[in-house]
Amino acid sequence: MEYFATTIQLIHDFYEENSSEVFADQRGYFLYLEIDALNRMAELGKHVGDIKSAIVDFEKVIELCKKFPTNNESTLNASLFALGKVHLDA
Repeated sequence: MEYFATTIQLIHDFYEENSSEVFADQRGYFLYLEIDALNRMAELGKHVGDIKSAIVDFEKVIELCKKFPTNNESTLNASLFALGKVHLDA
C-alpha cells in the first residue's frame, strides 16, 4: 500500500515542480499512472477490508476520469461499478 501512496506523491511533486508548458503534453502519461495507482489502492483496500479508504480512492478515480474522459471511459465505468459494489457490501 505504501508503494501506491509513494507513487501518487511522486506524481504530485513532479507536477508542482514542473508545471510549465513543456511538461503539459506529458500530463497524460502521469494522469494514467495516477488513475492506475489509485484504482489499485482502492481494489487492495476493498480486499483487505479497508472500506473507507477504498471508497475515497474510488471516488478520486471517478473524479479524475470525469475531469479527463479521453481513454478513461472504461475505467470510469468499472470504478463506478466497484464503488457501488463496495457500498452494497458494506
